[in-house]
Amino acid sequence: MSAHAALEAARAVFEPSLGRPRSQATATPEWRGTAEGLATPLGRGVAMWAAAERVLQTVVGRAELTGQALVGEARRRQLLTLGDAHAMVALQSWVDGLQDADKVEPHTSVPPNETERSVAREAWLALEHAVEHPLAPPPAVAAPLHAAVDRTLAAPHSAPSAETLSSARASGGATAWDAAGAVSLRPWYATRVFLVGVVVLLIMGAAGTWMLLAGQRDRDFDDGVAAFERGARDAARVAFTRAAQDRPDDARPLLYLGRIAREDQDLARARQLLEVAVRLDPQNALVQRELAAALLADGQPELARRFYVRAVELDPTDFLAQGFLACALHRLGRFDEAARWASRAGRGAWTPCLTAPVLLAPPNPAPIPAAPPR
Repeated sequence: MSAHAALEAARAVFEPSLGRPRSQATATPEWRGTAEGLATPLGRGVAMWAAAERVLQTVVGRAELTGQALVGEARRRQLLTLGDAHAMVALQSWVDGLQDADKVEPHTSVPPNETERSVAREAWLALEHAVEHPLAPPPAVAAPLHAAVDRTLAAPHSAPSAETLSSARASGGATAWDAAGAVSLRPWYATRVFLVGVVVLLIMGAAGTWMLLAGQRDRDFDDGVAAFERGARDAARVAFTRAAQDRPDDARPLLYLGRIAREDQDLARARQLLEVAVRLDPQNALVQRELAAALLADGQPELARRFYVRAVELDPTDFLAQGFLACALHRLGRFDEAARWASRAGRGAWTPCLTAPVLLAPPNPAPIPAAPPR
């Protein structure tokens, strides 16, 4: 099976968790029988991880590797970026957590939640990257270049025979020996080879430095997420601030910093951070939703409503955005519209504000996902 065929076979397994209708046409027989299993989060997770392993095994060419050893090999071959590798590890960790929870209480048939969609989306992008960017073979010039250097260094410093010179002149060809001799050509070639080597080393050094810096930036963001999840807000704020400074074009650290500022009731700073995040990534539904939450908490339901609408347009499956859009409409006195959106969202953290007096401050929105889209 080719890498593209393996990716297409995996597509039908990932589609339910990505919020798309399952495409039976693209599924191979081994995956068509998993429809019942895909009804539960654990079934979907196990199927996604098995499909992901198949894709990576095909790309790497080592069917005996599994788990983190397989991800590590793909990373070593530069088939996965550092972020891609983190996405694959996050998928495996999520599946392991589901398996542990299933031992205590078996999972029932429920649709994918936001965490599942986020994990599946990141893993799918990583698989697409691995398939669409296969390992490039070494440049064909590399081996001949080294061989030429070796031959140049090993060649004896002797002139050609008289018969060789006569033959070259008779055929009308120019001979370098006529002008300067063989010895004068060797330094020129050696200098050229030396300069090429220097350029190659400089490029490799710059690439290595960039990879180290990129890895540090990813670590800052990942450290911030880990600290945020365990409640270490000061450590999270420091890590996210470093990540935002290193990558001023990345909206993700600002998303978390804005959330922390809102929870600290520093609503002016929260709005400032999140407005920048919206400008950096206007297609990110989570950023739109978080800015709406800050505006709603700041007593600006009309502005909040606009950003909640934008969040729902970008992600129609975001029940949090739908529920708190109902809250914003309720505070504006648009009770019929609020009831319709509340019916779509179902019950959740937004429910209390729908029965509260119109002037009551809204409840704190639910946490943003641990791993927003990259």
